[in-house]
Amino acid sequence: TVSRITAKLSSEIRRQTGVIFPADTQPLA
Repeated sequence: TVSRITAKLSSEIRRQTGVIFPADTQPLA
């Protein structure tokens, strides 16, 4: 669903740019 899509996109961005999102330090639940 939306959260899975967002996680996929953010992981792609992180893989390409090395950006760390604040949400990564918290459970996605």
